[in-house]
Amino acid sequence: MDEIQIQPKAITALKYFQEDLPELAIIGVGSLLGVSIRQDQVSFPVGKVDRLTLYPMNFEEFLMANPNKNYSELVMNYSLSEPLPEYLLDNLEAQFRDYLIVGGMPEAVKTWFESHDLNLVHEVHDNLLFGYENDVSKYAPADQIVNIRDIWRSIPVQLSQDNNKFIFSRVKDSARAKTFEAAMGWLVDAGLIYRLHRIENAYAPLASQAQLNQYKVFMSDVGLLFRRVKLSMKALMEKSQNTRNFRGSLIENFVLNELLVKGFQPYYWTSGNTAELDFLVEFNSQVIPIEAKANINTQAKSYRQFINKYESLVGFKFSLKNIGYNPDEKTHNNSLPLAFVWRIEEYLSKYF
Repeated sequence: MDEIQIQPKAITALKYFQEDLPELAIIGVGSLLGVSIRQDQVSFPVGKVDRLTLYPMNFEEFLMANPNKNYSELVMNYSLSEPLPEYLLDNLEAQFRDYLIVGGMPEAVKTWFESHDLNLVHEVHDNLLFGYENDVSKYAPADQIVNIRDIWRSIPVQLSQDNNKFIFSRVKDSARAKTFEAAMGWLVDAGLIYRLHRIENAYAPLASQAQLNQYKVFMSDVGLLFRRVKLSMKALMEKSQNTRNFRGSLIENFVLNELLVKGFQPYYWTSGNTAELDFLVEFNSQVIPIEAKANINTQAKSYRQFINKYESLVGFKFSLKNIGYNPDEKTHNNSLPLAFVWRIEEYLSKYF
């Protein structure tokens, strides 16, 4: 049943199908299902229905979709025990760059591999973005439509700043968080944006330490974000200083999406006014620091400050550099290409 959220009673009825006709397989799909369940106070049949979240395709799935399987399969199956050969690293970086532009929306990925025409991919992105704005008019509460659109349209601005923490005055002068609280919640429930909450005291469980009123906001798909700022492939490859802030935020958005697909709930960490670490995740009750860099420079003072303070057992630095491993007295520091964020669990399983 497609767009099942249009009829909330159909969601409730799934309970009775499960009880009275369990041999019948039923799939209910809803692009705004999260909004409907919260907004319409739907009686969701807890314990009777498996609720799944379908994300845009991550980079692993992008590699799988590539018709040229020769390089893709070599890259996907590489052991990660030693640096990649240069020809594989170059191929991986090229596909990673393509993914930042194309993203993971299935129609965009299909169009790219069938045509390798960015203009056609951009048409797909434009249609999706137009559709999202129409959905706001169609499904959002009437008194929140303007606020939802203002937040949605401000995201590229927020991510292009030196401090990409979400600041409501960038949405509208003198705006207050309370004014936009419901609108922000609608976009999160709709699955269009993700919030990355701040942590100051990095102790497990991280959820108990999260500062819910301080966060960064990212989009659910890097390709759509790339299209919204109208950045060119040339600008991405040339790594101009003028686009440095946005490129850093694009990489953070990519890493966040990859971690979410793998079931992690990431946070970011700050200490004082100078130290900031891109991501913290938990694995087997251990707090894992993660730094993401948009180039081959992996110098990270905040990362070093964090592992010294919290005596981390394992840490990760993702960049455009090759696979590397730099142990110190207490911490196993892993350096991996950004394109291998999806393989982070393989490394973590070696230590825990």
